[in-house]
Amino acid sequence: MDEGSQRPEYYWPSIDKYPWHSHQKRFPKPEDIGVELFSEFARRDRKVRTLFEALHPLPLHGVNCLFWKRERRSTGVASDPDEGTSGPQGEDVSYEKNLLEPAEAQRITKVNGRYYITDKTARNNVCYLIKRVDFKLRPFKAKVLADLYTVGGAEAGGRNAAAARLLRENVSPVGSVRGEWRWSLPHRVEEPSALNEVAAEDLELHDRRLYRRDFRDYAQRTITHEDKL
Repeated sequence: MDEGSQRPEYYWPSIDKYPWHSHQKRFPKPEDIGVELFSEFARRDRKVRTLFEALHPLPLHGVNCLFWKRERRSTGVASDPDEGTSGPQGEDVSYEKNLLEPAEAQRITKVNGRYYITDKTARNNVCYLIKRVDFKLRPFKAKVLADLYTVGGAEAGGRNAAAARLLRENVSPVGSVRGEWRWSLPHRVEEPSALNEVAAEDLELHDRRLYRRDFRDYAQRTITHEDKL
């Protein structure tokens, strides 16, 4: 408490921050207010970045994107991008390649008529198709509605798209306040095969006006393992 005052103080800087304060209040100087300050939580490590923080920088806040969590101990995966896979300068390579490398560990998943490039295995074999996001306090708190799908089997790296089956509609993703969320943009095929055969090189973004070609470069700067600013 203050000297000469009987009123106790409970907050920073009088005392250190509480461990359960995930979004600590900051008191920057006027000259420190800028893009670096407001993009702090969008640039956090994926291990601690929440679902809300992952949704916020995406087009339409992630609506129509597929989200899932990677299996903690996936077999056949040489390296985990969440554990330090990075480019020459430490930043992520192209978001899909880095997100899903090695290539043998990725598969194409068909959800609600759209194609998504996902990991070979997902935690509990489920994924979420985001339908609606209402931010109450961006990017920390939001109400997220999604459809829950279970993914069928498909050969990793093959030309057979894995079919996802709808389990529940309008649910809130489990573990939204925890990290390790992974995502994929919606894709389409110009001439779909009757045998449901499709390769990654046959896919193109579902809406090029919404998901521009330079969005991958934007995602590359957004999805980082460490603060570079």
